[in-house]
Amino acid sequence: MKRLLRILYIAATVLSFVLCLAAIALRSHLQTHWHRLFYTTACASEYMLEADARNIALTRWSSDHSQRHPGKWSYEHDDSEIPDDPPGNMIISIRDCCADWSSLGFHLAAHQYQDSASSIPRKCRGIAVPHWFLISVTAIGPLARVLYIFRPRRRPRPGFCPICGYDLRATPDRCPECGTLPPKLQSPA
Repeated sequence: MKRLLRILYIAATVLSFVLCLAAIALRSHLQTHWHRLFYTTACASEYMLEADARNIALTRWSSDHSQRHPGKWSYEHDDSEIPDDPPGNMIISIRDCCADWSSLGFHLAAHQYQDSASSIPRKCRGIAVPHWFLISVTAIGPLARVLYIFRPRRRPRPGFCPICGYDLRATPDRCPECGTLPPKLQSPA
């Protein structure tokens, strides 16, 4: 069981390291690009996953009418510089429309919005997370593993119990604290 937990811990660390590298690569790619992935449900709700130079946002837009086909995925991207003012046919991101709460690059929104292209009232709910946060969270596992590997090892001092560190000068035959036999008294089994 202990071996299985160790294997799972190592696998989780490797996965976290790969995600951290992917987040760093995504961040450097998004310096000059932006990407949007849309999914439209049958009830005219649109889910948008947006990535740009500042953050990654997940937004849910709902209205009585959607301009996209239900049950379909659509993708938008731009290989040129990120526009300061997005075109009218693009859904404005959570960060660009008035977010209800913003701090340290995080944005939360839950409000109604009038779409300028179609003049249809839409409801917006979303969250935006900065890249630095994703990189920091995914770096925790590999950092913990590195610190574990390079931690200072406590070596048993002569005359002390190797398990609990109790002073064995008064009782050299057995540790009165944990019952461990000192290394020189253990018989080969």
